Amino acid sequence: MVRRDTELMPEIVTEAIVVIDLVESTLTSNLFGWYAVGRHAVRDLRLLIGEVGASRGLRCLKSTGDGYLATFHDPQSAETSAIQAVAASFDLLDRVATRNRQVSEERALNLRCAVHLGEVDVVANDREGPHVSLAFRLQEISQASLPAALNPIPPEQFP
Repeated sequence: MVRRDTELMPEIVTEAIVVIDLVESTLTSNLFGWYAVGRHAVRDLRLLIGEVGASRGLRCLKSTGDGYLATFHDPQSAETSAIQAVAASFDLLDRVATRNRQVSEERALNLRCAVHLGEVDVVANDREGPHVSLAFRLQEISQASLPAALNPIPPEQFP
């Protein structure tokens, strides 16, 4: 794509980038149906993220198909946005655990999250840049993936 002189460069800000993934959502949707279970899971997750993020600087919430990309911003302190993102993530996990005790097994939300702080390009309802990609890579790390890592560590040492 060629840049035109009339195009504005995107705003660059430091934000906390949170990737929230619905674990095995494709399997669940295939097994129980998108309209019966899958779409409700995605919508419930979106509402919960909005609830926990509203007072913590949630600035962007974008669907990734089977999860969400969320960013948190604090105009006074980038570091504070990271603290708010982590607090929102733990609050989300607590609310999901409560919700999961009240719904049937096929409607349970199983999540994995990653939080990263970095500079992003702000584009309409989205974020771009290498720090967004890194957040998605972090979300893929699990205890099971550690033995095969480039610099492996024992899974029991993974926080």
